[in-house]
Amino acid sequence: CSFIFSQYTLIVSAANSGKSEKIDDIAIRLNMKYGLKAAFCSPENEPKLHHHKWVLKVFGKMPFGEDIESDRLENVGAYINDNFFSVVDTGDIITTLNKFRELYRRYGVKIFVLDPFNRVRLKGTNRSDVNEYTELYHQELDKFVKETDSHLFLALHPVKIKPKDDGKTFPIPSAYESKGGGEHFDMSYNIIGMARDFERD
Repeated sequence: CSFIFSQYTLIVSAANSGKSEKIDDIAIRLNMKYGLKAAFCSPENEPKLHHHKWVLKVFGKMPFGEDIESDRLENVGAYINDNFFSVVDTGDIITTLNKFRELYRRYGVKIFVLDPFNRVRLKGTNRSDVNEYTELYHQELDKFVKETDSHLFLALHPVKIKPKDDGKTFPIPSAYESKGGGEHFDMSYNIIGMARDFERD
């Protein structure tokens, strides 16, 4: 699939279904194929741990033995440092997007990730009105991607959903079943739903 600049994409699935891993995978592939740098605000991934995950994906395996001192691993580390950036969670979407804007201006970053929606909040708004809150949140995202001509990925957790008969595999939730409700569906450019199929391993 391909992604268009000045748009954003929602990734939605039940917890522990691999949203963050898939977003990392997409960002790394876009970088390898097109040279697009990426920046992440991922409160559930501490920056040092996230850096380690990127190294594993680019290197292709857990470095072991002779790998540790190899030129290849050193080159992978340098490559990660040049192309992928972590923004420490500020708890506020406006502050985070401003940090993203700085990375866009300084380093030409064109891929951005917020993971997940419910952890990077829009402060100073009425969160008791979920629809209004979500609409205002999306307006900020839309303004940002158009201003920077970038693409942003937003990870979404669903509201409580029941697993299938096997008791482990959850169905792919719709955007309507996500925290924030129908505004996600109404305002988003793209939505990718995921399911991790435990039944078939």
